[in-house]
This record gives sequence, C-alpha cells and structure tokens, in this order.
Amino acid sequence: MKRAGQAFASVLGVGMLTAAVTGCAPEHPTAAAPTPVTSKTIHLAAAASDDVPGATVRVQPLDMHHLNVDLSHHIYYQDKVVVVTFHDISPRVYSPFVITPQQFSADLNAIHAHFNVITNQQFIDFLNHRGTVPPNAVLLTFDDGYRDMYTYALPALVQHEMQGTFFDIVGSLDSKIHGEFLKPYQVQQMAHDGMVFESHTYQSHYEVKDAAGQLTPVFDTRIVVDGKLETPAQYVHRVYTDFYKARTELSHLTGEPVTEFAWPYGYGTPIATYLANRAGYQYLFTTNNGYVTAYSNRDYLDRIDIGKPFITPAEAVQDIIDTANPPTHFHRLLHHLETVGHASRNGDWSSVGKVSARGSGAGSVKGGSSKAGANTTTQQSAPKLPSHSTNSTTPGTNKV
Repeated sequence: MKRAGQAFASVLGVGMLTAAVTGCAPEHPTAAAPTPVTSKTIHLAAAASDDVPGATVRVQPLDMHHLNVDLSHHIYYQDKVVVVTFHDISPRVYSPFVITPQQFSADLNAIHAHFNVITNQQFIDFLNHRGTVPPNAVLLTFDDGYRDMYTYALPALVQHEMQGTFFDIVGSLDSKIHGEFLKPYQVQQMAHDGMVFESHTYQSHYEVKDAAGQLTPVFDTRIVVDGKLETPAQYVHRVYTDFYKARTELSHLTGEPVTEFAWPYGYGTPIATYLANRAGYQYLFTTNNGYVTAYSNRDYLDRIDIGKPFITPAEAVQDIIDTANPPTHFHRLLHHLETVGHASRNGDWSSVGKVSARGSGAGSVKGGSSKAGANTTTQQSAPKLPSHSTNSTTPGTNKV
C-alpha cells in the first residue's frame, strides 16, 4: 500500500497528469502477418549453447478439446481456480525462483494426482460466465520467457497433457542477455504445440528509485531521462507504448490474440492499470496470494508461486489447497468488496450480498482499493488515450 501510494503520487505530481495532451499514444504501423508454423518437431536447444541444437524429440500438439479431467480426486474446492506460477526451470539452480527439471516433473506429477489443470481458454470462459471449471481447478503460468521453457518445460507439459500460459518479456525475445531468453521460432513452436503466450511488458521488467528513494517498477513511476524528470505526458507515452508494443508484437508472432498481462514485481498503480487496460489488456495478474472466482476483479487476479527449490511437491499441493481454503471472516469481507467492485464495473448487482469464500482480493492489497475505488481514481485522473480495439491489429479470434 505504501509503495503503491508513493508511486502513484510520483506519477501524478501535482495533478499534472490530467493535463497530459490527448493523442500522446504513438502511431502503430500495421505489422506483417505471422509466419505459419507447420513443424511438429521440437528441437531442444543444448543446455550449454544458445544456437547449437541438442536432442530432437517428436511430440503431437495438445488437443485442447480432450484434456483429461479426473473427477475421482478428493474435492478440495469448487467454483474457483488457483493460478500457480513458475519462473525458470534449469539444472543450474541460480536463484530462489529456479527449480530443476526433476523437481518440475515431480511437481506436475503431484498436481496431476490432486488437481485438474485447466486451459487458458477455460479460465477466460470462467471469468466471463461462459463456462464452468472442474473441482480442484489449477491454471499453470510461467513468467519471463526463459529459453529453458522450451528446453525443459514444454516436453514435460506435453507429456503430462497440461497447458501452460507463458508471460513473456517480449522485447527480450532472441536477446543475448544471459543467453537465456526464448527465440521467436521457439515461441511459435510452443504455441503450435498448445501453449499460450501473453505479455510481461515489452522492456519494462526492472526497477528504478522513485522520488522517495524507494525501488519501484519502472512502469509505476516517472523516471529521469537525460537528467530531467519526465513529464506526466511523457510517462504516459512511455508506459502505454511499452504495453501496446508488447501486445501487438507478441500477437503477430503467435497469430493469437494477446489480452492478458502479468505485472513484473506483482502490481501496478491505478494509473499503470488504466494504461494497461487502454493498451488492450483485459486480464491483469498480480503476485498476491489468493484464488480466482468467476466474480474476481479482472484487473487484480491472484496467483501463488510454487516454483521455488525449497517448496517440495507435497508442500506445493498443500499450498494450493490452503490458498483455496483460507481463513473465513476477513477474506469473506474482501470477497464481498470485490463483488461490489465487479457489480459497479459491469452493472450486474445480482451477486452482491452473496458473501461466500474469499475471491482474489488483490485489489485491496497492492492495488490500493477494490475495483470500484480504483476505477473512480483512474477515470478522474488519467488522460484521454486513443481507443484501440483488443484485436484491431490482432489476428485470430478474441477470447472474450
């Protein structure tokens, strides 16, 4: 809350953001059509090299219409989804967010034994009240777009008949930084084999010091450029351009719509959230622990991180169960506030008062308010930007 407030104040200055010039968003030339992907062969890159091919394995793309749903499991929870997060998967555990391929496979085995992994489309349909989810529903997500996703995650996911949603730092595709990010052809191959790719910004996955000297995500604050603090209009232009470019370039690479966004470092200020919405993102994921219901705030979707070397598969299972069944009274209040926000946004008040188990609640943590409050703030403070249809430059069929 404190950091979000500081970043918000830094962006707003003394109310200058409301005076930002209309039309600050850049013009976007029409991108070329995506290159069709026809190969069904996964060429695994050698672990020690970026370009030398290693083993080649042959897999069939996942059939999204025939993924197994096991109803024989003990039912831990219903009508909700626990979204789990992994980062890198590598034989070299170089950070607390890296697990070995062996541990990842063990995690998938444990998840398969207790839960039902749903597809990204099932998740979106659930949020839009177009479909239900099975009991013990889990959505698998992967952040950053490391090349190990192609080498280790993809074969394991296909073997387990599970779909992953990968949030990519789009500007890092084919980057030589650390030699660890996906190449464009690998993204295309993974998408062909049933995986989903969404945005993790274009090149805004880093922090800077804000006016108070606190490290803050670069999209949450104005920064110093050429010795001068950028104006509110310059801030809006920079962040909007990054978000929009990531969405459109990734969409043209995969040939699919990109409408989902995972915040680096876990959250965005109300202004950053507004800019993400205007750039075409309809579903924003945080790192706040919690589960998702059909009435969850789409701008504050909770996730839990189980891809850590000190979390055993058994502990990961327990974390998912505990996340779906938190203490009741306080979380029910949060869920009620969240439902009010949903009703305010959509004009559907039928669910208000139906206080049950907790929804996502992330809007009351790092977003600073429920959706109703967040909307009031951003609509009053944010500049008028050109409206871009989510799929105006996006091939494929929209998810909503």
